[in-house]
Amino acid sequence: MVSIQKHNLELSKQAYAAVAHKLKEGARIEIYGYIYKFNEWGLGVEALVDFLVEEDVELSSTEMEALSKAAESMQIDRGIKSIKVSG
Repeated sequence: MVSIQKHNLELSKQAYAAVAHKLKEGARIEIYGYIYKFNEWGLGVEALVDFLVEEDVELSSTEMEALSKAAESMQIDRGIKSIKVSG
């Protein structure tokens, strides 16, 4: 695996780990599968962002930082600015 791919995979795992406790069980299983089983980390991060926006989930600044790093590295900006961050 090329180093940028390894980097993006690691960032997606960190983002998932940071917010998995806020996901509904079905979303948690689906996103875990994208990232860990199918090596579709970009799709996993997109699905993670979509779920957080759709469910109006509020993240801490630490959680948002992990998600933002992954999304930025993969050039995913759809929806990321709509996620609420607690003060």
